[in-house]
Amino acid sequence: MGGLEAIVYLLTQGCTWRNLPGDFPAWQTVYRYFRTWRKDGTWLRLHDHLRTWVRVSCHRVTSPSEAILDSQTIKRKYRSSGQMRFLAW
Repeated sequence: MGGLEAIVYLLTQGCTWRNLPGDFPAWQTVYRYFRTWRKDGTWLRLHDHLRTWVRVSCHRVTSPSEAILDSQTIKRKYRSSGQMRFLAW
């Protein structure tokens, strides 16, 4: 199996780089592929290509005209001033 299959396995199974099964290349090699592809924009181009492919197959325009953003607020411990702190993601 190659580097791309190892990266897909890692992302879908949630394991760490060092815990890749032995039938994949060495984790250092796989990580080097991942890092190189991230730096040179390969992942972004792949994402854009797949998004376009899916949108065309669903008979939509290639670029979305709107986007939806969401956030979640959680309570945190009180500050020394007694005020509640909130975190937003």
